[in-house]
Amino acid sequence: MPVPSAIDHRARGYSLGLAYWLAQASDLAYKDEATIEKQARQWGFEKVRHHHTRFGQSLFFTGHSLGGALAMLAGARLYLEDPKLLADGVYTYGQPRTCDRLLAEAYNKGFKQRMFRFVNNNDVVPTLPPEPAYTHVDTLRYLGSDGRLREKTSLFGNLADHARGYTADALAPAGDGVRDHSIHQYIAALEKNLA
Repeated sequence: MPVPSAIDHRARGYSLGLAYWLAQASDLAYKDEATIEKQARQWGFEKVRHHHTRFGQSLFFTGHSLGGALAMLAGARLYLEDPKLLADGVYTYGQPRTCDRLLAEAYNKGFKQRMFRFVNNNDVVPTLPPEPAYTHVDTLRYLGSDGRLREKTSLFGNLADHARGYTADALAPAGDGVRDHSIHQYIAALEKNLA
């Protein structure tokens, strides 16, 4: 599948192409307002509204790092306040552990096939804060050391893949966890899967 040239404004649920575009949207959080407005127009949005939407449009929450945790919590709050306002999807990239087990169970039930949590190989942020006080929701999309997207992983396969990631740069093996956290690494891996 080639890298999509435009965002699908009628998208629902999960697709790799949508994951790519929402990762690009997450990158806008690091940009100034004028850049955000310009990029939104290029993507076919007439205007950017923060925290507002009209019914009849798709509603997605997305974010990178702490922004991913906030996107997850914003989707949960909207749903818990009015279950008819369930977002079409929540896509997070490098999100830290955000909830206790009780919230995770409720989220997994309410957001079945709507929550997509991406972790890039040895990204250190998703391992924080430590368990068991905090945990993740179930849905994981794992980007391996080779950049390949995996929806299911085994314990042995994960350990071997993490080791490959750590040894990829012999001069800075400890830097892999920080390097893998960059939103640009997520975007590059998603592009690789789309090509």
